[in-house]
Amino acid sequence: MKSSREYYRLRLGPLQLLPAPIFSRRARRIVFIPSSWEKFTTAVEINDLYHGSPLEDRLWAALKRRNIPAEREEYLTASGQEYALDFAVYCVIVRAIAYAFDAG
Repeated sequence: MKSSREYYRLRLGPLQLLPAPIFSRRARRIVFIPSSWEKFTTAVEINDLYHGSPLEDRLWAALKRRNIPAEREEYLTASGQEYALDFAVYCVIVRAIAYAFDAG
């Protein structure tokens, strides 16, 4: 007996190389990224592929314009708790700057 539910059948052709690879700033395991064809064809880095809310997409575009190295859809464990972050901005504290101010 066939199901009464609709379904779609996709038939894919051979794999094709992209003109340029889509790079990742950080090594992380990604199984699946919900995206759109437009984002796939214009992505420069993995973070460009994520299809979030319009607000998240606007924030991502603003971070890129300002050259802020952020990550989208990051998972973090802190103090035994697991968190799913829409964005993560990793900061580096440079102690040399503090010493320069102390030298006066």
